Amino acid sequence: MNDTLESLFNTGYMPHGHCYLWKPDILWLNVISDSMIAFAYFSIPVILYYFVKKRPELEFKGIFILFSAFILLCGLTHVVSIFVIWHGAYGVHGLFKLATAIVSCITAYKLFSIIPDALKIPTPSAMKEVLELAHKEKLERLTAESHLSVQEAIKESENTLRSIFNSLPIGLHMFDLKGDELFFAGYNKAAVKILGEAHTKHVGETIEAAFPDVAGKEIVDTYKNIAVNGGEWKDETVHYDDSEVSGVYRVQSFQSKQNSAIVLFDDVTQAHKQELAIKQKDRFINAAFNAAITAVYIFDLQNKRIEYLNQTFSEQTGYTLDDFQDANTDSLLSLVHPDHLSDLKTFLSNIINEHKDINHEHIEFQMRHLNGDYVWCLAKYLILERDAEGNASKLMGSFLNIDSQKAMQFKLVKLKNDAEQANETKTNFLANVSHEVRTPMNAILGLISLTLKMDLGDKQREHLERMEVSSKALLQILNDILDFSKLEAGKFSISNKTFELQKLLDMATGIHSLVAKDKGLFLNTRISSTLHTHYVGDQLRINQVLNNLIGNAVKFTTEGGVTLNVSSHFEEGIEYVCFEVRDTGLGIASKDIDKLFDSFHQVDNSSMRSYGGTGLGLAISQSLCALMAGEISVESELGKGSIFTVCLPLQPAKPQDVRDDEPNRDHQQIIQSLSGNHILLVEDNETNKIVAEEMLAMLGISSVHAKNGEEAIVAFQNERFDLILMDLQMPILDGYSAASTILEMAQENDRDIPILAMSAAVLDSAQDKVKNAGMLDHISKPIDIEILHGKLSTYLSWKSDAQLTSATHSMGRLNQKGIDAEQSTFTQKLQHFDIDAALGRMAGNFILFKQLLASFLHDHKESIKNLEAAVEAHDFELTQSIAHTIKGAAGTVGASAVQREAFKVETAVEKAQPFEIKALTNELAIALQEIERILDDSAEATDSNMRPLLAEMPAHEKERYIEMLLDTLRSGAFLSELDLEEQFPYIQTCLNDDQFKSLKEHIRYLEYDKATKLLNKAIGNL
Repeated sequence: MNDTLESLFNTGYMPHGHCYLWKPDILWLNVISDSMIAFAYFSIPVILYYFVKKRPELEFKGIFILFSAFILLCGLTHVVSIFVIWHGAYGVHGLFKLATAIVSCITAYKLFSIIPDALKIPTPSAMKEVLELAHKEKLERLTAESHLSVQEAIKESENTLRSIFNSLPIGLHMFDLKGDELFFAGYNKAAVKILGEAHTKHVGETIEAAFPDVAGKEIVDTYKNIAVNGGEWKDETVHYDDSEVSGVYRVQSFQSKQNSAIVLFDDVTQAHKQELAIKQKDRFINAAFNAAITAVYIFDLQNKRIEYLNQTFSEQTGYTLDDFQDANTDSLLSLVHPDHLSDLKTFLSNIINEHKDINHEHIEFQMRHLNGDYVWCLAKYLILERDAEGNASKLMGSFLNIDSQKAMQFKLVKLKNDAEQANETKTNFLANVSHEVRTPMNAILGLISLTLKMDLGDKQREHLERMEVSSKALLQILNDILDFSKLEAGKFSISNKTFELQKLLDMATGIHSLVAKDKGLFLNTRISSTLHTHYVGDQLRINQVLNNLIGNAVKFTTEGGVTLNVSSHFEEGIEYVCFEVRDTGLGIASKDIDKLFDSFHQVDNSSMRSYGGTGLGLAISQSLCALMAGEISVESELGKGSIFTVCLPLQPAKPQDVRDDEPNRDHQQIIQSLSGNHILLVEDNETNKIVAEEMLAMLGISSVHAKNGEEAIVAFQNERFDLILMDLQMPILDGYSAASTILEMAQENDRDIPILAMSAAVLDSAQDKVKNAGMLDHISKPIDIEILHGKLSTYLSWKSDAQLTSATHSMGRLNQKGIDAEQSTFTQKLQHFDIDAALGRMAGNFILFKQLLASFLHDHKESIKNLEAAVEAHDFELTQSIAHTIKGAAGTVGASAVQREAFKVETAVEKAQPFEIKALTNELAIALQEIERILDDSAEATDSNMRPLLAEMPAHEKERYIEMLLDTLRSGAFLSELDLEEQFPYIQTCLNDDQFKSLKEHIRYLEYDKATKLLNKAIGNL
């Protein structure tokens, strides 16, 4: 038994779909047909059940139930047929078929058993005869009964009609036409209530006698016509007035029977008065809207149409209400300018959906006038009506034509933009002037500083010191002008960081202490014991303000001295640190104090004017204090000194933000700590690239060069770097875009890469652009090697001294001997070059100078021919460009005569003046010849000088050095011959000439695996 049941309910048999190989067309043909059959089978029992419920008197209900069960089981069988297509449940399928077979057999048996009784049911024709006979008998009976009750029915109908008339809430009069006269025949109760009892006594009289006010009026003829011809007439406002009755009535008349008329009426006197009042109010409102200076319209949100607009709307747009009869929301919005359409739709949507009837906001947009022009509108909207659900149904809008105001606004905006542009132009001009003057000024100060370190006579030292003070004063004036321009343009920003108060005060007073001492003045600092050691603020700007105040105090004080008092107080829980600069100087007259902080203002006193200055210092100080949310004040009396007080809201630094200063490191320690880092140098200018590479090499930093942002991205993808130096203005892809892309890539790959910008930009806008691109800092060009050291030491990881191998030190000692000898030779033979000046610009780096000479020779071999061709072709733009390029490069390598002549040509072309290029080409040719000759001699001299020195170097140190180079090659870092110029002599001693030539070629063509094999062989030769 269990086996049988298990077999019946087993679904593991081969599915039916296998029979037609799961072909989709046959499979879905079976599924769809079985589904449709099943649906039809399931519907039939429902229909039969509904029919049986509606006809309970029917015989044979059982057969209907059996037939329904049979059909239902058939439907289930087809559903199971769909199931067995995918699952072989043939036992279940058979059980459903068995159940269907049993029910179908029972149904067949029952049908056979009821056949005799079913045959006794009458045929349709027999049933028709029976029904016709019954109908005839019923009709005869009804006819007889109707003859008996017709009089009673008429009487009952009259009573019913009378009751209806009397129950009407409105008045009713009946009139009969006899001959040519219309007689008052009757009334109902409501008529008595409306007109009074008195009029009922006129029943039977003519209409003119009963209602005197209608005599001679058209209404009488109207009633007569209706009594004769039928029809209907109505009037909403019939005025009636006689001695007994007066008022306004709503009247309707129709024929009751031939020659009879019924008049229905209702007293609407009060409603008429209210209607008149409403119309009068509407006229008043319409007049008020039409008198308004704003255009007004009402929009039906449900029917999507404008239902009202005032006269001002037509005057301002040219459209009338007739123009919008077929308009909907979209056609109305089509008049709005495309630039404003989206904003207006959002504005209206917010008003309609906010469920606030009053909106205080307004919007400006342009609407197209009927003449095609656009007019500016200042619009406001409110919801006028809502439906039962609270949804807005009517919207009222009003707007004012503001064309004249917008024209004035645009004019003001243009004037503002022009003013800002002029100010921007002025700022850029000042920045450029400042940059151009600052560069030679920095050279002057640098040379003075270097000269002051030499052995000098007292008089010479005194003159140089005075030159240094004057140069710094001039530089300060330039800085003041640039700062003032930035402040005036609103481009000055404050940077709040943690700083130590004592260090700030030391910086502020330190640069003035020597001047005060020379003048025999005291310069004291007093600090309140309640102050914190560290605060958060802009140390640079605070120092700038204090420098100005202390400098002025020392400048204008001849006896006594200056005291800087520092204290604090609290206002509303905020700590204010106050810096008070008190002097015993000349003082200021009260009439001059109010103008003291005006730009370019100086006290008008001959004794004061003798001290010079631009009159910008205090104006800048006041602006800086305002930017730092503080204030500056002054107290002074002529002849008794002055007190300047600066109060700034400064927040004490949090303990975790206060760090001990990093131990001071001398220059050699910085070099040692930075050595071993690997940098990507992105620079499109060959000369700048050589300068930067050499400066990095002096720090022991290896570098890979990319000419533009695109190459930089590729290099970053292929190699790991500790830092990137990024030029900003480059072809193909600039530095800003390249930095952003590299930082995104670094973030995606979980890499941390600091990027520093390199440019000559001085404006805050350029600095902001650098920060927005994600770069951490900025190094100004021309590059100062000390600043470069400082920036790199900030952002590069410190390297331990152990990483500096003895091989590196040994090579440095050997190199220096050869370099000193070679530099002496260059000084003797390069007669047309200012070598000292060139080396001064390169921090004394002779190798860099030598590389720049080679670069100059390579870059300008064709310049003479190109220059002559440009002049001959009258291509003055190209002539100026070539001269400009020669000028810059010549200045870098110390070719002063070439630089001078190139400058003359460039200036003459720029000013459209006559010029000659012969002097320039002659000087350039001489310089190129000297460079080529000295470089050829140098190659031989270097080899002869270095070989005996290399003999001193132990083999194990050479091996260490070559191992370091092997590590670089194995890392895949890019190397050039220029990168290895210093190292080649050491390797050359370990290889023969052919091998050494092969090594250089392998490195040139990036065949690092072959270069590695040669170096391993070199180690073997040691």
